[in-house]
Amino acid sequence: MAQYYGGAYLTIAAGPAADCPEGFLGLRAASLPTWKLPFCVRTSPNNVVPIGSVYAHQSQPEDEIAPSYQLSGPLERRAWTYQESFLSPRVLRFGKKQTTFRCRRGISYEDGNFIRNKDINMILAFHTTGLSEIPPQLLPRSKEIVPTLHQRTHLLKLWYCLLEQYSARSMTNANDRLVAFSGVAQRFRPLLGGKYMHGIWESDIIRGLAWHNWNLHYSFPWKIPADFRLKLEFCGQGSAPSWSWASYSGPITMHAISSMFRDQDTYHAYVLSHENVPHSFGGPQSNGNISSVLKLCGKLFPVSKCESQTLDTTRPLKRSPSKAPLRWQPRSQLPSLLEARSGQIVTTRIVGIGIFDIDGEDIQEIIAVPLLNHAGILVTTVGFRKYRRVGCLIIQDDKWFEEGVEQELTLV
Repeated sequence: MAQYYGGAYLTIAAGPAADCPEGFLGLRAASLPTWKLPFCVRTSPNNVVPIGSVYAHQSQPEDEIAPSYQLSGPLERRAWTYQESFLSPRVLRFGKKQTTFRCRRGISYEDGNFIRNKDINMILAFHTTGLSEIPPQLLPRSKEIVPTLHQRTHLLKLWYCLLEQYSARSMTNANDRLVAFSGVAQRFRPLLGGKYMHGIWESDIIRGLAWHNWNLHYSFPWKIPADFRLKLEFCGQGSAPSWSWASYSGPITMHAISSMFRDQDTYHAYVLSHENVPHSFGGPQSNGNISSVLKLCGKLFPVSKCESQTLDTTRPLKRSPSKAPLRWQPRSQLPSLLEARSGQIVTTRIVGIGIFDIDGEDIQEIIAVPLLNHAGILVTTVGFRKYRRVGCLIIQDDKWFEEGVEQELTLV
């Protein structure tokens, strides 16, 4: 897939078509006032010949700007088409309102607008133009040169942003979740290096475990359709281990990407080993091994859902002056306040917020495992020192999580 679309000279995208028989070259209804103007050609210094007409309307590039992440049409809602657009160096997209052409320089619109990569936010440029459009200063000059820490940080931020966009798209067969993203992973492999384990890079696995559903809304720059589904659904046995985002279908995000990278030197857990974890990019080999386990060393804290208090979703959640407040997505299931436990005794001390992977799942035992300064995962016991991931932890009481003794845990 990476070679097929990455090596293409031009990719033609039928944006408004839901399937092959529907077609995409029909009449387009003008949403703005349109003016018919004469089109003339100068045949000599003193002679102008009218040869036809042109139609003009008010410029409105935001209608279909960056269709790769706005989910603006049927094509942009399909998971399999994500990497097709991302890998292609040039894309000619036919939309409902106008045609756009995207290349390495930027996006050109049928109405005459042109947006250069340097004219838009860097992350936005990443979203709209693909890996080939990353500013040269963020990329190594040759494949033999290892990216600097600064370059690697930006590449990882880009990876997680692309993962968020991809996960929001629909897929008929949930077991294809890794395969349909494999072309993007292959493009990152020479830049990030290391092993690719069920959709997570081994070199950044602690951060990579901190994914969660879209209960939290970080003012993403794309528009969310009215029928956009926010709940995660378990893909079923044999898809991927619980610690991988590929084990669920539905939109996922990372815990405040910018703040995660501020905490890059303050990990509260580390990997001891991994067993039966394939390193391929996709296919049956990497999708069919449910016995893949990840052994970590970290601190485990028993917690419980708070029954006496509920989270106020009408106000942003304030963290610290240096970090933007978190806003709740009102259409998603309600996150839970977490109380500290001491044995069988439940205290009234609120220590964190739990964002559970499956809404309404009856979990008898909840254990919090801090990974970063402000984030971690929630697990439940499935055997002796074996745990299954059930959600994401947003830490509120730093002092309480400083206590405890490190111990080994196995995630399945």
